[in-house]
Amino acid sequence: MAMIARSDNFAEAAGLSPGMAARLTITVEELVANAIEHGSAGEITLALVDYPERIGLILHDNGVEFDPREKPLHDLPDPETGGGVGLSLVKAWSQIDDYARDGDRNRLSLNLPKER
Repeated sequence: MAMIARSDNFAEAAGLSPGMAARLTITVEELVANAIEHGSAGEITLALVDYPERIGLILHDNGVEFDPREKPLHDLPDPETGGGVGLSLVKAWSQIDDYARDGDRNRLSLNLPKER
């Protein structure tokens, strides 16, 4: 998946620790997978920014409207599908700064605090 490779390349260029790089990649993977699988998104763009204390992430997609701040967290995977915990990971590792629906596109802005 191109977004995963982009995240990995960004993490390496930013000199992120292995743990931080893994959290970033898993966050990107979960958000992109959800946009495709649950939102039927066909177009997704990703912007990553290296700030001194955090990594900024902005995801645009043309899937169905979805504000992840409104979705309840799951402690355990769904027994039938194995899914349901990805968004919980995203919320545990990042801070969602903003969500907006602009026409037929979602815009999600979040940040991952850097390890100290």
